[in-house]
Amino acid sequence: MNQVAKIHETALDIFKRSDKENRPTHEIADQMALERVEAARAKRINVDRLTG
Repeated sequence: MNQVAKIHETALDIFKRSDKENRPTHEIADQMALERVEAARAKRINVDRLTG
């Protein structure tokens, strides 16, 4: 998927979650960013365990 389309989808996800959870968009965006960081960290830990 091209980067512009991905940005659009991410923005829509933020707005949808904001409405659903009745929270400000900046809080949702921050939470989504943290979730992505944690997912990447978990993936790296699993790879390190397999190769370590």
